[in-house]
Order: sequence, then structure tokens, then C-alpha cells
Amino acid sequence: MLYNIGKGRKAREEEKSMKLGVITDCLKQPVREAVMTAKSLGITGVQIYATKGTFSPDALDAAARADFCAFLKENGMEISALCGDMGGYGFEREEDNAARVEKTKAIIDLAVDLGTHIVTTHIGVIPADDSNPRFGVMQRALTECGLYAKSKGVTLAVETGPEVATTLLHFLEGTKGGVGVNLDPANFVMVSGQDPADAVDLLGKYIVHTHLKDGKKLNSDATPEQIYPYIKSISYPNNKAKNLAGMARMLCEEFGGEVPSDLKELQRLPGVGRKTANVVGAVIWQKEVMPVDTHVFRVSNRIGLTNRSKTPLQTELTLEKQIPSHLLPTAHHWLILHGRYVCTARAPKCAECGISTWCRKYAEDNKRSKTE
Repeated sequence: MLYNIGKGRKAREEEKSMKLGVITDCLKQPVREAVMTAKSLGITGVQIYATKGTFSPDALDAAARADFCAFLKENGMEISALCGDMGGYGFEREEDNAARVEKTKAIIDLAVDLGTHIVTTHIGVIPADDSNPRFGVMQRALTECGLYAKSKGVTLAVETGPEVATTLLHFLEGTKGGVGVNLDPANFVMVSGQDPADAVDLLGKYIVHTHLKDGKKLNSDATPEQIYPYIKSISYPNNKAKNLAGMARMLCEEFGGEVPSDLKELQRLPGVGRKTANVVGAVIWQKEVMPVDTHVFRVSNRIGLTNRSKTPLQTELTLEKQIPSHLLPTAHHWLILHGRYVCTARAPKCAECGISTWCRKYAEDNKRSKTE
């Protein structure tokens, strides 16, 4: 990642002022540990995800923000940008944009408090045709965010990739300031197939931050026959090869090469049903849903969390009522692990079970044994 903490075109044009940074999530450590790892590697800056987790605006009060700034200063480090990526469809849906705009504004405020003037984001796939209603929906949302960012001395940097540079440039020219570009050359290579150098020529005055990574052109034309050799050792490889081929085409053609975070959109992808969509939503985006596999279905019925549900959907809806919503993504794993290692299908280990006191099946079995 390349960045320039100074403001203005002059600073961007001074090659010596460009610095090397790293996204803390890439180091797979808690943020403070990641900062120290970056420092040990001679890296001067970090980019931090701020849409959820310990660095979301709601998680950091004024004292915590000041404390982290002091920690950075003490270690000679700085934040190159915050990542305000909402995931999935970005600002494509008008009905969701009011909440997303407000969250983006909160992240902009957080950026100011943490001493950075850049917030990067994915906004979704911009239609090439500006008469498409989605074009206007996205542009209005970004304009509102951009004007707020401008009032705070911040640039909201749109990450490149899903569309060609000419489409992005036309879109940006319709905003009213406070909006820039987070250049990701690999996204051009992988998704749109455009030469990144041409994109830089077009977007140069807007570029305020750059992501660097390896990337190969996504092959959305791969056939099931080409995919099969790579997955032939797994179950049902023929059907899965067909689904993967169809999924790749749809992701590239309709989602700009990005996996959507919306669960209904996920289920449009070939081979993705309700359970798979819920798993992706719960694990990747911490959505408050309950994926139901064979373990969850069996364990829930046995211990009494459900009233002998007949279908996975009945189990899912019942569990979502019974379990506090913020625990659902974790409770899903609790039930799976309990079913895999303790409450097994054929020979449940009731004597070793830590919750047998509250288990419906255990109580029924004990009652039956006493009457026999």
C-alpha cells in the first residue's frame, strides 16, 4: 500500500513523500500488535478497517481515540487511511443508503479524531450507462458523503476495479467535492481487464491512496470441464464444477468480481442455498443469522432448543427467536462443535456432556430407564 499523509496535489506529485503502509487485517493480529509488526518491518503507516469490530466508531469513545493516537505517536507510526467499506453492494440500494451514509459520516469523524484525512470505500458497481437509475442512486449517496468529508478536511476515496476508469471518472465528475480515488491496479487487471497505467492517466488528479497486491485476470469463461480436475477429489465434483463455472460468470458480470454481502443476492449464485448464504453472512460479515446444518438440526432438537422441528427452516427461525441476536454467529459454531464431538448422531456422549442437566433427550432417557 502506498500513501501520502500530506494534503494536496503537490504532496502527491513528490515521489519522495510516498510512503509504504499495510492493512492491519493482512497481518491477522489485533490492531496494536499489527502496528508493532508493521513498525518492525520498517513500515510507517497502517490502514484499519472501521466498519465493524474494535475500531468501528461505536466501539471507540473519545478517550480510546486519544489513547490510540498517543500509542501511534509514541511508536512513530501513523494511519494512512481508514477503510469504510460497507461490503457487497455498497451504495447501490436507495432503501439502505440512509443508514450507510450515516455510518460513513461516523467513520469520517473517526478518521479526523485518529489523525488521518482519507477514508477508502467500495461503493458497488457503477453502471456504464448514466441513465440507469442505480447510477443516480449511487451518485447522490456519494455526493452527500463527499460533501461531509470535505467539510471535515477528509477525502472519501472510492476503490477502483469493478468498472473501467472512464465510467468511474464520469461518475466522480458528477459529485461536488470531497471524493477521490483509492487506486488498486490489481482490481483493474482481475475484473475489468483494463491497463492500470491508462487508468492512472485518466484518474490521476483524484488518486489519494493506492493498494498494491498481486492479481490475475478472473476467468469467468472457465468451463466445468476445466474446473473439474481441481476439485475431483471432493464429493459431487461434477455438479460443483458446473455451479462454480456459473458462479464465476455471475460474479464478474453482475457483481464486479466481488462476493455480495446481501443474503438474497448470495442465493442467486449457482449452488448457493439458504444455509450456505447464512454461513457466509455469519462468518464473513457477522450477520445475525443461524445457518442450520445436520449438526445444528440434530442438537437443537435433542437438547430442546427447538420443539421437534421438521425442517431446517423451522429450526433456523426458532433458534433466531430463542438465541440473543448478537450471539447467533457464534452460537452456530457452538452447536456444530457440540454435535461433532459430544452430541454425536449414533452414540452421543451424554455422560461427558456439560449441559446434560438441561437436555430434553437426556431427561427423557433417564425417565424411561427408571420406569423399565
